[in-house]
Amino acid sequence: TDVDLWQTFTGIYRSYPVRAVRDGAVVLAEYGNPRARTQEGQPPFLCSQFYGRGRTMFLSTAETWRLRAVSAEGHQRLWTNLIREVGQGRRSRGRSRGVLLVDRTEVSPGRTVTIRAQLYDARMQPLQRDSVPISVIDAEGRPVSVPDNLRSDGRRPGQYVNVFRPSRQGQYRITVPIPEAGDVLQANIEVVLPNLEAENPSLNRTLLTGLTENTGGEYLTLAEAASRLPALLPDRSEPVVVDEQNQTLWDRSWLMYLLIGFLAAEWTLRRILRLS
Repeated sequence: TDVDLWQTFTGIYRSYPVRAVRDGAVVLAEYGNPRARTQEGQPPFLCSQFYGRGRTMFLSTAETWRLRAVSAEGHQRLWTNLIREVGQGRRSRGRSRGVLLVDRTEVSPGRTVTIRAQLYDARMQPLQRDSVPISVIDAEGRPVSVPDNLRSDGRRPGQYVNVFRPSRQGQYRITVPIPEAGDVLQANIEVVLPNLEAENPSLNRTLLTGLTENTGGEYLTLAEAASRLPALLPDRSEPVVVDEQNQTLWDRSWLMYLLIGFLAAEWTLRRILRLS
């Protein structure tokens, strides 16, 4: 499968540096090395974005040929799917008057999601309006009042944008009706609880130091813990006196006489009853 292919892939050596993802771009794959993380998050490896009426793809490396060492079929399948993805705009030209994009399809509660729509009029020219309506339905089927419209982006003709912050876990459905047309654009967002340790497993020394200062503790490295940790831990042990004496019963003399009496009684009964 494709998942096994990328897990077996040993990686690349060179990539194009990226500062941040542009507005409207959808990140399809990102680097997994936590040391490559920047202030904007993990740098993207593969991105998709609409430009005009077509779709563009960004691949940050020219070393995809290394996939052939794992699977020549997988390398060919990657580029075949990329070409098909880029050609979607040409195949669908004339059939759709808009595209609805979200900058992320999976987000944690409270995080900002940018909603962007590229709309065209009946002559397939960029739609000229101040705003267009939008509908957001939460996981329980209830409408979300904010946002209720997409505002025109003055820098890009025909594009309308707004932000949305989901507050609850679940799947949200976003719909935008195309003005003067019967088509409705739709996109889904999955809101999941964050797993911060898995997203960024690198050591956050500043955060740990701040936690210890606010709680009256002290931050120690592994090298310092062996020598300084015992002195920082107060001795709060309390002696407990147990007032009792152990008494053994197996070496008592009366127990020996009792056993001898049982054996003698058994032997006497066997003699009287003429038992073997």
